[in-house]
Amino acid sequence: MRAILLILGIWLLINVLFVVVMAPPRKPRTPPPSSGADLSPAPIHKNAHPFDQDEPLSLRHLIISVAMGAFFVLAPPLIEALDSIKRLLKKASD
Repeated sequence: MRAILLILGIWLLINVLFVVVMAPPRKPRTPPPSSGADLSPAPIHKNAHPFDQDEPLSLRHLIISVAMGAFFVLAPPLIEALDSIKRLLKKASD
């Protein structure tokens, strides 16, 4: 039961880290200038496609990738160390 709670807690912390680091800050919306003749709420550019260009490297992406990589690399040794400390304390108390 303790392992399940530990896994759920770690999963929750990763999700919170993802939301805090990766979610862009909210910007106030400014209404687009409208001439009154067009019905579209947003301007349409015929030559620009949103998937044509890659996103630039972001510090947020870098932080989250390093944090998740470090977590997945260090989790097994930390769990083993915790288990060995528990065994050592159990032997000392007997």
